[in-house]
Amino acid sequence: MIEEKKLFQILSTYTLTNIQKDIIDRLINLRQKQLEVFEELLQFETQVSMDLLPEDFDHLEMFIAPTLYSSIVKDHLTIMTLKQKRYKTIQEIKRIWLNIYIDAYEIQYQDYEHQYKRELDNFKLISANDDQINETTLPIDSFMTYINHRTNRMKREIYSEKLSIYRRKLLRRHRRRLELKTKLIPICPTVIIDLIRHPFTATELAYLSRG
Repeated sequence: MIEEKKLFQILSTYTLTNIQKDIIDRLINLRQKQLEVFEELLQFETQVSMDLLPEDFDHLEMFIAPTLYSSIVKDHLTIMTLKQKRYKTIQEIKRIWLNIYIDAYEIQYQDYEHQYKRELDNFKLISANDDQINETTLPIDSFMTYINHRTNRMKREIYSEKLSIYRRKLLRRHRRRLELKTKLIPICPTVIIDLIRHPFTATELAYLSRG
């Protein structure tokens, strides 16, 4: 942070117009918002890796509840068939939702990137016509040094600090789910064996699910 403040002070030594100052503020704000989206995407990917999806995904299982058919169908084989269909349907919908979530994050991230590039091109154009063109370094060069340092610092914080804190929160949520014995349909492929007894252990079934 000390180095970052020094770089900003160097940038502030230039005689900047109000237009240049406004562009710099917008560029910093756009990069900030983009990194917030980046952090949210990493948090979401962490949830997926730990099989702890957002609560909206859990609500789907209540919407397509087993009681929809269990109160009507009495034949055991038919019930098992419908149970499998429900399981696969929910799993497939969860995957579709997963892709929609990721696409939304990526679209938002790219949108901020496009806005940032437009503002940066405008700043470069203004700086090229600046009276300080004979200086050793231009305002645009000083700004790029500052914003790159700031971006890298924020990314390091996300990876080394914020994600670790978020992961611990997810672990607490996972423990609560285990205590409540709440078993939800996972998004990852799983092997379904409709037998009263089978020779596979839980570890072997998990291995088979990997394909």
